[in-house]
Amino acid sequence: MTSPTIQCSKNELTFGVELEFLFYFRAPNDGPRNLNDGRACVPVPWTIPSDLIESDPRLPPAPVLPDGILPELPIEMLDPDPEELAGTALGWAMELIRKAILTVPGARVQGHTIPWDEKYNSMYVYLDIDDGPIGWHVKSDSSVDEVELQIDGYRCVGIEVTSPPLWDTPESHRHVYQVVQTLTSKFLLRVHPRCGLHVHVGAGGIDETQPRLRRSSAEVFNNIPRPAKKHDVAVLKRAAALMWAADGVLSHAHPVERGCSRYTPSIRFASRLAHGLWAKYRKHEDAFGVERVDVMERSIPPQHDQNWLPANIRDLPLASTATTTNFPRVEPTQRFPAARTDPLPIRAHEWFQRLSIGTHGAVRPDRAKLANKTVLSGMQPIMTCTNTEQLALLLSPPSGGVRDYTHGESRLNYNLRKYLPHSRDFPVYVASGTVEFRESTGSLSADWIATWSNVCLGIFRFARDASDAQFWTVIRKLAEAEEAEDAGASEHDYDIVSLLHDLGLFSEALYVETKLRDKTKSLWYPNLLVFGEKIQDVDDDKRREMLYNNMLKWQRNLAERLIAQEKAKQAQSTQQCGTQ
Repeated sequence: MTSPTIQCSKNELTFGVELEFLFYFRAPNDGPRNLNDGRACVPVPWTIPSDLIESDPRLPPAPVLPDGILPELPIEMLDPDPEELAGTALGWAMELIRKAILTVPGARVQGHTIPWDEKYNSMYVYLDIDDGPIGWHVKSDSSVDEVELQIDGYRCVGIEVTSPPLWDTPESHRHVYQVVQTLTSKFLLRVHPRCGLHVHVGAGGIDETQPRLRRSSAEVFNNIPRPAKKHDVAVLKRAAALMWAADGVLSHAHPVERGCSRYTPSIRFASRLAHGLWAKYRKHEDAFGVERVDVMERSIPPQHDQNWLPANIRDLPLASTATTTNFPRVEPTQRFPAARTDPLPIRAHEWFQRLSIGTHGAVRPDRAKLANKTVLSGMQPIMTCTNTEQLALLLSPPSGGVRDYTHGESRLNYNLRKYLPHSRDFPVYVASGTVEFRESTGSLSADWIATWSNVCLGIFRFARDASDAQFWTVIRKLAEAEEAEDAGASEHDYDIVSLLHDLGLFSEALYVETKLRDKTKSLWYPNLLVFGEKIQDVDDDKRREMLYNNMLKWQRNLAERLIAQEKAKQAQSTQQCGTQ
């Protein structure tokens, strides 16, 4: 076993999370909801009786909208500035959330200058507002809205809560856990299929070697006035190789329909690498002195073996797939799929499209159109990149996007967009050095948020610290398991639990295996159309079952039954009119 080949001056990682959810409030004497908000197609919402919510003592009560506060934004304020939100339900809800977060020990919130307890400084990456974001950020999210379901007497607004950059320490993870628990215990919240849980993994704090940004740039891009450190190219290549190789096994930690979203397409389906394209770029300045990048693409032949590897790597004594860590599994003989579900079930595609009105519908990946379909075919292009910009271009969509898939959207499920060269085609904020993990569905489960955050960080820890033999053994195991499944083998020896064991994520492996084995939907949908974290289980009593079935639109038979009832009412109404 060789020693680690990657050395870091400071083995520190940073992370941050983005939470998207609906905030519910009571609106006494509320009139009919204004659904004419510019969307091309908005169905009549299904109405849930309020007593189903209010009679359950396990649910926190929803706050009551004060008099004089507008329950919804006027049409002309669909994309409001923060100062325009005063006097609206959205602005009121955002302030309630900010105040709730401030009750968590050590919490800081952007826009609230209260005295901070310095004993919590060790978990924050930035301590000075002139260096970067130093607190939780609460903002509106117009993409998170409910247009199909409403609760009688209630309204909701879409909210996004973003953590500040935090060091990868137990203290930081506990802090995020406490903030999520505080929000779900104080407010009536839920998520739906358009919501996402995004985790950002960074390489440290301020990059002292880079000049301070111009003030105008800082104002445009998240008010981060100084560039952050970026991942070393060797670490980023290893992490990217793991993301490519493990895309199939990790996809089963998420609902299958997440692969239908235009905003989380897989790097195995929608990247240049997947389509056999190599990108070269040339930096130059335009007439205004702005740095631009010309990107040129060419085809690259697939390479399915490891003959391109240096001899010292090819000759390593790699472990076979028959042996992995001896850490016990809950069920030693059970294995989960090693490849992404292909093709996606018709039901998943149809229902993501139905539940995502206002987000440009659903997409359906076509594996037959791909040039690089295997784990090994992606390894050579990734590992031969000479810099992070080249790697980011390789794992981004082709110029113009992928027809019927990305349509110019450059954020894939593993998003390296912040490493792209700055250009008119990719106007990203080059000061931030994070990689974004976007595939997880929206969640308000503190357990799942902690688990998935550690999985994302664990990929980078392993990429940074593993020896060559350890790293290539995992890649080979992933490749062989996927090949066995593609060949129609009934069994294989490597899956998501095996991978998490090899990454050293033992508690995360136990959590994922237990959920996937016994309660898959409670892993995939811990809060999907379910309020808070206190009603994740659905089999306690008849009332909870009724609540869950009325709100879990994933169950197709419920919607079909409701549609049938609606048609029966319309037919009855027509018949009554005919007899009068």
